[in-house]
Amino acid sequence: MAEFYLVVFAEPPAGQQYSDERIIYSNLDDPRSHAQELGYFKGVVRELGCDVPESMWRAAYQDREFNVVNKTVFYSQSGDVVEHL
Repeated sequence: MAEFYLVVFAEPPAGQQYSDERIIYSNLDDPRSHAQELGYFKGVVRELGCDVPESMWRAAYQDREFNVVNKTVFYSQSGDVVEHL
């Protein structure tokens, strides 16, 4: 069964890279996250005060439906894809 995964980083100062030390949430550290639906993670980001574009949630749902793995996509605040690795 495919699951959702969520990692939230604190934005680094200008000119610095994202690093593991700046992780403020990871589903790997959340025992309640196992086998949760997307709504659970929407609640997590709301509690953290993050604004996540609806297009990003749709993409996460579609990725699970098609069992997509090891995909990294960066989105702008407006929900446009900025970079796809």
